[in-house]
Amino acid sequence: MADKYFDGKVTATGVTDPVDDALKAQHAETVANYTEAMEKMLFSNAFTEVFKLVSRANKYIDETMPWKLAKDEAAKPRLQQVLYNLCEAIRTVAILCQPAMPDTSAKICSLLGLSEEAKAWDSVGKFGSTKAFSTGKSEILFPRIDIEKELEKLEKEEEKRKAEAEKAAKKAEKKAEKHPSAAAAEVTIDEFAKLDLRIAEIVACEPVEGADKLLKLSLKVGDESRTIASSIREWYNPEQLVGRKIIVVANLKPAVIRGVESKGMLLACDNSDTDCRLIFADDCEPGKKVR
Repeated sequence: MADKYFDGKVTATGVTDPVDDALKAQHAETVANYTEAMEKMLFSNAFTEVFKLVSRANKYIDETMPWKLAKDEAAKPRLQQVLYNLCEAIRTVAILCQPAMPDTSAKICSLLGLSEEAKAWDSVGKFGSTKAFSTGKSEILFPRIDIEKELEKLEKEEEKRKAEAEKAAKKAEKKAEKHPSAAAAEVTIDEFAKLDLRIAEIVACEPVEGADKLLKLSLKVGDESRTIASSIREWYNPEQLVGRKIIVVANLKPAVIRGVESKGMLLACDNSDTDCRLIFADDCEPGKKVR
């Protein structure tokens, strides 16, 4: 409206109305509360105050109805004052938001045609301190987000991340296989004692959908039931494992692998470069500690 009716040049005309006082009062309250919150490093509280001013400015638009004023040539001075008041509120918001959104703040100041003096913190405390606004061509500062596209983008990024992680893991595994003589770092007896090795009975087993190498093992560890996802599908069929007893690291932090919450890790041996064998303990009772 500033561009359409005033060629982008907006100044205070002095044609005021009592409704202006509520916007000015909110401005003063916002600046005071924002300053106090920032001094106490209560940043969330500070920016809550900023959006109170934004909300009041929106209400001010409904109250003054500038679109209606624009239809009456005699009301043009009042229209320009309304637009000036709104520009002042927006200027204040831009300055207060600068610590959190510096780029957006700079864009708003540029759109309002603010001088360095009008952008300074010292100027924010007095409503109406700006001599004039020279509004530029408007642009959308916060484009509407297409939720479906964003979710699709995030899913693709997650798939890419997983693929890169799997690739890195395979590379590390191959490197370890090529250098079997490389000794692992030494651990103390206290560090080793942190491992809780238990006997677990495999009560059910099935392939993990969408994963060529993973099997989902349902285990009985004493009175507890849990699942483990393990990349042993290349060497074992589910039918070979049900009813067998294995050794697991029972206190390993759970991890979600291809949608399966894996609570533990089973013990296995690299029998050769192309073969992996589980360590069975069929004569032992599920839940018993391995030492």
